[in-house]
Amino acid sequence: MLYSLALSTVQILSKNLRSLRQRRGLTQVQVAEAAALDYKHYQRLEGSDWPGVRLDTVDRLAEALRVPTWELLRPPPDETKMHQTPESK
Repeated sequence: MLYSLALSTVQILSKNLRSLRQRRGLTQVQVAEAAALDYKHYQRLEGSDWPGVRLDTVDRLAEALRVPTWELLRPPPDETKMHQTPESK
């Protein structure tokens, strides 16, 4: 059996961006400007219209939110349980 997280990496990044931004009382515009991103691009990163993202962009977002990069990619505690999936053939 193979194992996978309940959420994809994209979903984890989106949830963490929103959560960290809100905890810091920042707007999407403020984070986008601090990370040198277009506001609409940042808005799509938090939403379901995923535009894709480069690792250097994730680094800039982490810096803008004042967290280590890995924290943006860390699954929330309730999502760290691994789920069995059928083996691929």
